[in-house]
Amino acid sequence: MESSTSPVSGRSARSAGWGQFLFVFSVLMLDTKQMFGILLLMSVGCGGGVFGAERRERLLTLARESDRIALEFSRVAAGFAETDECEEDGFDSPIAWIKANC
Repeated sequence: MESSTSPVSGRSARSAGWGQFLFVFSVLMLDTKQMFGILLLMSVGCGGGVFGAERRERLLTLARESDRIALEFSRVAAGFAETDECEEDGFDSPIAWIKANC
């Protein structure tokens, strides 16, 4: 498996430590949600160290979990839309709040 070289340290991505990733995240000023997404993509999006039938099963599992999370998000958003909580943060509608914050 070929690994890319980091422009920050010159080391391969496999040998780069967590400190380097946290440094890059802080330079890019990413929040925790964005950092988690990137770390998840780094571990899963590149194959996650699984191959063949195991990789296919992993993809199916991830798709089901993604759907479950999207469904839960929809349920919570529907409940949020029935309130005026968005006005506490100065938004005109729940949709505007969700677009700006999610």
